[in-house]
Amino acid sequence: MSVQPSINHWFITGFANAESSFFVSIYRDDKSKLKWRVTPSFSVHIHIKDIALLNMIQQTLGVGASLLQACFDAKGQSMQALMLK
Repeated sequence: MSVQPSINHWFITGFANAESSFFVSIYRDDKSKLKWRVTPSFSVHIHIKDIALLNMIQQTLGVGASLLQACFDAKGQSMQALMLK
């Protein structure tokens, strides 16, 4: 029997407060009985070097999935400067 790592729930609360977002999407869906669909979403965006921490939180809570997405850092440049590149 292996012991699963566990993170204090107060740490998870603070981490989520600093690094996460929660949003709700409401959109028309003709396949739905009411013709509308509501999709709540909770996400955490962190640097790839911290993925082990995110996986430990996932194991502690027993829910979620880790997805890797590419992104870029605009570093304060104006939108016009970004469009010229």
